[in-house]
Amino acid sequence: IIRRWDDYVFLPRAAVGVIATYGRIGELEAGLDLLQELAERPNEQFSVTNLRLSPALDPYRDDPRFDEIIERREAFEAEGRRKAEAGRPWLP
Repeated sequence: IIRRWDDYVFLPRAAVGVIATYGRIGELEAGLDLLQELAERPNEQFSVTNLRLSPALDPYRDDPRFDEIIERREAFEAEGRRKAEAGRPWLP
């Protein structure tokens, strides 16, 4: 089991698979921890749209932390849009 992304080569598609697997086997805390960490990184796999619509994330939807993760991702994306519109780099 992956405890930290430092222990794993980061690939967004692989991350979705790991998080989905945690959800399927009932390891929701571990999946939410990884999802929380990755949702604040720039990548298309963790867009607000994907978080809301991906069936792979269904096991997490009843947890209040999932809604908090979406809210943080919305803020992250909004900040990125503001910076991009101002002509500034938006990646951390």
